[in-house]
Amino acid sequence: SSALGFSRVATLGSITDLRQGEEKVMLRIQSDQAPGYLRACAYDFYRRGQWLSNSPRVRLTARQAAPGPGEVRRYFSLYDTPATPRMEIWMGPMLQDSLFLPADAVALHAAANAVLRDGKGMVIPERLNPRIPVGVYVGEVPKTLPEPAGTLLWVPEWLDPRIQDLARSISRGRESPREIAAAVEGFFHAQFRYQIGIEVPPGTEPINYFLIERPPAHCEFFAAGAVMLLRLAGVPCRYVTGFVSTEQNPVDGAWLARNRDAHAWVEAY
Repeated sequence: SSALGFSRVATLGSITDLRQGEEKVMLRIQSDQAPGYLRACAYDFYRRGQWLSNSPRVRLTARQAAPGPGEVRRYFSLYDTPATPRMEIWMGPMLQDSLFLPADAVALHAAANAVLRDGKGMVIPERLNPRIPVGVYVGEVPKTLPEPAGTLLWVPEWLDPRIQDLARSISRGRESPREIAAAVEGFFHAQFRYQIGIEVPPGTEPINYFLIERPPAHCEFFAAGAVMLLRLAGVPCRYVTGFVSTEQNPVDGAWLARNRDAHAWVEAY
């Protein structure tokens, strides 16, 4: 749901709300290495406190039924490229309408009728059985921009003009997108403090307030602010939500993502 920040609409603060309260295991992953960033949704457009995704979705049907007696999972190819098994993921009951996948996922083994893939490579299941794990295959993902570059450079017309000046100052003398991204990251490290929660004055646009006044804030504001600065500097990018899994169960070796591991970040090209 949008309340969790993993649907077509993600309200600033929804990820942080999920991280509060009693700790619950949201994902359980069998993998030979730490899963790291597992993304559910990516967003292009920002509208006064909300990120929106309007990318068209393509329905992918299973290429083949899975081998083996009693197997209920189906194999879905996301890209026409060689695939290597990487991990199996159990989704918590709150997350059965989403799939949380690494950026290099190219195929799935899932107990679902079908899956939908949008123009950003994000995958949404149809009638996923949350009691059965999703097998994830990785490989080489196409390196071309997933959508028109103009979409990934869009900024709202009401953005404070001082932010344009700020982006120009941060990126001055940097030529490559990687150098500009490092400069933006350095700017946040030097000028801001991390804090769960933020008080935005009533009637104030949240991102304008964050980048101009520089109050302590959490990942959603840092990611949203970074998108604006990078786009203004000419670097195509998007806002992404999901989980970061780095905790391993010492008993069975499974990797866990708890509600505290919900996260928002930026993917830049």
